[in-house]
Amino acid sequence: MSLSVNEMLGLSNLKRPEVRANPYPFYAQLRSADPVHWDEELGFWVLTRYADIASVYQDPRFSRAQGLRSGYERLPASEQTIAEP
Repeated sequence: MSLSVNEMLGLSNLKRPEVRANPYPFYAQLRSADPVHWDEELGFWVLTRYADIASVYQDPRFSRAQGLRSGYERLPASEQTIAEP
């Protein structure tokens, strides 16, 4: 039986004793095979390359604060000072 990409590269592999002892080959495999990885078990994206991470940090579309900001801006001006983010 062959393993799926998620079974091979999922972060749950970090629980395995041999991976915990030396996680760097696992990280290298993940970065090489699937640098922008969706982890099915954990339900989130894993970015492994610096350029991808830096890009996401600079892009406001990836921020939960964006939703907070739009909610804040809908408040009446008198309440914005109370709820200032």
